[in-house]
Amino acid sequence: MLKRSPANRYAVVRIVGPVPESIHHAWCYLWQTYFLENILTHTVATDLEAYGPGDPNAPDYQMKL
Repeated sequence: MLKRSPANRYAVVRIVGPVPESIHHAWCYLWQTYFLENILTHTVATDLEAYGPGDPNAPDYQMKL
């Protein structure tokens, strides 16, 4: 099912590494560093994940949050 995301400003973060570990590490970085250093807040609205082609278990797998 395809839904429309709410209009907002989104940070796009490229992640490299096997899923789900890479996602966990990315969220830790976002909460502990990125939001604080860039004076940004999480809207607690919609989080998006874009999975790329390839093997999600591969060490060079790429996706975006």
